[in-house]
Order: sequence, then structure tokens, then C-alpha cells
Amino acid sequence: MTTERADGGALVAAVEEYATEVLLPGALEADRTEVPRRHLEWLAERGLLSWGATAEDPRVSVTLDDQRRVSELIAGACPNTWLVWTQHSAVVPSLLALLSDDPPAPLRDVLRPGALLGVAMSDLRGYPRRNLRARPRADGGWLVDGSVSWFTGHGLCTHVLLGAVSEEGEEPQVVVALVPLDERIGASPLPLVALTGSRTVSLTLDGVEIRPEEVLVTQTYASWSERDLRTADGPQPHVFGLAERIVDELRSTGSAEAVEAADAWGEAIGRLRARSYAEADRGGEGDVSLALKVGAHEALGVLSDALVSARGGRGLLETERAQLYARAALFFRVQGQSARVRRAQLTAAAQAAQTARD
Repeated sequence: MTTERADGGALVAAVEEYATEVLLPGALEADRTEVPRRHLEWLAERGLLSWGATAEDPRVSVTLDDQRRVSELIAGACPNTWLVWTQHSAVVPSLLALLSDDPPAPLRDVLRPGALLGVAMSDLRGYPRRNLRARPRADGGWLVDGSVSWFTGHGLCTHVLLGAVSEEGEEPQVVVALVPLDERIGASPLPLVALTGSRTVSLTLDGVEIRPEEVLVTQTYASWSERDLRTADGPQPHVFGLAERIVDELRSTGSAEAVEAADAWGEAIGRLRARSYAEADRGGEGDVSLALKVGAHEALGVLSDALVSARGGRGLLETERAQLYARAALFFRVQGQSARVRRAQLTAAAQAAQTARD
């Protein structure tokens, strides 16, 4: 498989065409069954798994603006495909930036044609209640035990990025390793009600050996958590992409009231999107970024509810995209959710109740 390189404008235009002609018409089928391999192959052939980086030339060559727009387009057309794709595409640039211009062999492996990375890191947020556990080996490697609550893309992914905690030292350490996804790692299906085609499972590891060369990073849990919070609180292009799609669906209903709602929310989403990206580009952290993220999810919830209302009884059928989008909006609300984000979401819900009483 060869990888095409294109300028940003041509790349975005190609993704928009593919999203409209292939991903969107097949979104309901992908949700009922599973994400087809051909979707990931098409993206890989255009360098959209690793944003132009290859094993021979590990440099990201797609601008951040274009990365955001591609994410919006894929998420709006097929949320299940987006979820599988983003496991790889969202992580690789961060790993390349962290590991300089000479990435280790395991990272170069996932830049090769045919490779697809899945992520098993979110349980670190649950430490010490739930997380993978790492025990050191004499050769500098590790033994990893425990379970992973969520892993997306099983059956498509060739590698897994693992995060485990070691308590051997004075303070907890996070061991991040990149290993082949093989028979050593057990998988069990999850009875999801949203994004059911994303091949999301739980994983079980029982003394899985991690070789020294498979370890990418070892850092204190405090350092990892600080970095994770900056990522978890940042803008989420997929939310804006799905919101944009729902606005278009509302306009297509032909109802004057739905068109009025679409016009109002289309403008509001545009402002929220611009503010979120501008804040991120300034390196914004803290309450402003958090409020923008919570606001985006609240807006998406209102929009998905509006589309179900516009569809009426049809909006409850599994053959109706309004239902897919409503469930995807719920999934996006908790996907990658940190404790800080959860508290902010619940605080916003309490404030909404106060407003309703007033």
C-alpha cells in the first residue's frame, strides 16, 4: 500500500468528498455491524493515520487546522469510523513530538503501511481504584497485569499503547509501552448502546511481558496526570463536526421551525468553535478551556434532541440517523472524560436546574 501526499486544501477536499459519498451513506450500517476495514485503508493511503509521517520520514506534514477539519468531517459523517481512526491519528503526533525526531523502533512500526494503533490508557485516570499494574523485570522490561475497561478497534488494530502504574519506587510511576496486539492479550465484548460498530472491547492482561525496547516513556504519575489534564480539557473537533452535521440535517427537514433552529445553532456553534480553537492555539488551560468544552457538549446535546424532535416518531428508529447522532452525542460526552470534566458537567447540570426553577 502506498501513501499519497497532498497539499492541505486538496487533502481536506478529498476527505469531504469521501465523507459525503461513502462514510455518511454507510454510517447506519457501520453502527449496526462494525467499521469496515476499507474505511481505515482509504484514510491510510492518504497519510491520514499519521498525518504524513512515515517510518522513513517521521515528520507530521499536515497542519493543525487541516487536522481539525479532517476530524470534523469524519466524525460528522460516521462517528464509529471516527472513533477507530482517532485512536491512531490523535496519539501519533503527540508521541512523535515527545520522542523527538528519532522515534524508537516500536513507534516506527506503527508508522508503516498496514499498522493501526489502539489506545489502552484511560484507566490510568482511575488510579488507584482501577488501572493496569506494572512489575519490573531484571532485564529492564516489565510484567503487566490487570484489565482495560475500553479498547476501540479490536480486530483492526495491530498494536496497543498501554499505560500501567508501578508502585515499586518512592512515588507511583507510569509505564507507557507500545506492543503488538496478539494472543497474549484477551478481549471481551462490551454491551454498548452507542457507537456499537466501533469494535470496542475490554482487555485482560495476565503477566504480559513488555520488553525494554517496547517501553516508550516512564514518568511519575503526577507528571502524566498533569499532561493528561491539558489534553482532556482541550477542544474536540469531532464534537463540532457532529454538531455541523446535525445542523445540516435540521435544515434538510423542510420544517420552518427546524430551519430556524438550524440557523440559530449554526451561528452559535461557529462562534463556539472559533473561540475553542483560538483558546487552544494560545496554549489556554484552566477554567476557560473547560467551560468551552462543557458548552460544546451541551450545545451538541440540544442539537441532537432537536433533530429527534424534528423527525418525530421516526427519530426513534434504528434506521434513522437522528438516533445515531443522539447516541453519538452521549458517547462523546463521556469519551475521554476526566474527573475534572465530569465535575464541570454536573455543575453545569445543577446550574441549569436552578435556571429552570427561576
